[in-house]
Amino acid sequence: MRVDELVLKIPDDELRVSFHPRMTVLSGLGAPERQALAESFLGALTGGAEETTLRYIDGMGRPVTVSSAPGGSVQARYDDDGSSAPSPVGSLAASPEALRALMLVQAADLGGAVGPARDDEPRELREARASLEEITAELQVAMGEAQEAAPS
Repeated sequence: MRVDELVLKIPDDELRVSFHPRMTVLSGLGAPERQALAESFLGALTGGAEETTLRYIDGMGRPVTVSSAPGGSVQARYDDDGSSAPSPVGSLAASPEALRALMLVQAADLGGAVGPARDDEPRELREARASLEEITAELQVAMGEAQEAAPS
C-alpha cells in the first residue's frame, strides 16, 4: 500500500496532504500537530471523528479511495471502476488497534543510530556494512510479505 493523498474536511474548507511515492517529510510540526495528523490518517482508514478521504495505491497497483464519515463508517472504492474495495480493517489488519500498530512508527521501532563511515575504515568493514544494509532491507520486505500472506 502506498498512500497518495489525505484530505481532511473542515467547516468551509479542506486540508490536503499529498504524499510522495517514496518518502514524504513533514517538517515544522510540533508533537501535538504530528499526533493530530496521525490520528486523522488512521481515522480515515478506521472511521474517526472527522470526515476524511484517503487515496492509496493497493498491492496490485489499483488506486483506492477510502472515505470516512463522522461516527465511524468507512467506505473503500476502486478509483478505476468505482467498485467496492476491501476495507483496510479486515484486509490490512484485523482491528483498528492492529492497523495503528502496523502504520505508526514509534521510537522503540527504530534501531540504534549508525554513525557515518570513517575515511580510514578498512574495505572489509565497508563491505560488511553494505551487506548488512542489503540483508536488513530484504528481511523487512520478507517480513512484510509474510504478514500480508498470514491468514486473518
